[in-house]
Amino acid sequence: MTSPLNITLLPSPTFHPHLLITPPKPPHSSCDLQLSLLFPDEIFVDPSELSDLWGYPSSSSPSPPQSTNSVGWSLNPQVVDIERPTIFSLPILPTHQNHVDINPSIPLTMLGLELRISGARKQLLDIPLHARYLEPSEEGKKVVQLFTDPKHVSVEWICPKESNILEHLEIHLDPIFVVLPTGRPQDRVAITLITTLVIWLSWTWLVYKIIMTRRRLVSKVKVN
Repeated sequence: MTSPLNITLLPSPTFHPHLLITPPKPPHSSCDLQLSLLFPDEIFVDPSELSDLWGYPSSSSPSPPQSTNSVGWSLNPQVVDIERPTIFSLPILPTHQNHVDINPSIPLTMLGLELRISGARKQLLDIPLHARYLEPSEEGKKVVQLFTDPKHVSVEWICPKESNILEHLEIHLDPIFVVLPTGRPQDRVAITLITTLVIWLSWTWLVYKIIMTRRRLVSKVKVN
């Protein structure tokens, strides 16, 4: 059976693209859709943001959704460093030993997101994504393809045992590309100068406020 599951991405270029998923028609109203996605290192999801949208994640497989529009979800690894740049721009690559919660079957440079969606859901599912800091490039952008391997997307129906339904859905995805902004090498000097200037101005303002506050306190003491 070919799934009518539709996955699209918008907008681009941006640091915050959105993955839009149209739920397929279930074989039975009591079935849930379980969807597993593997994202490249350039893209990540923010666990806090997903918690605000769907509630707290499961520690292993996603829990059944509590309502038609709720979503059960889990991440692997469970802890996501949202501040770091891409792994290939780090001076020292992390290892599996530093990530005790990681699934060895998931490549170190990828993030796994597993979702469990009610089969009765009619609404479009919007997954907010974020881009990591990328190495500067002359073009000022980088084109990243999602789901380059069929194993990066898997989907199946989870149905009650009494329904005797076992469905594994085949997915045929068109290539999905996202254009991510990057810095330009020629901008590094200007950025360094501006950053240094802002830091020095901030310190100058802070010292000025401390001096003025001290003078006011001394004046009050003399008056009293």
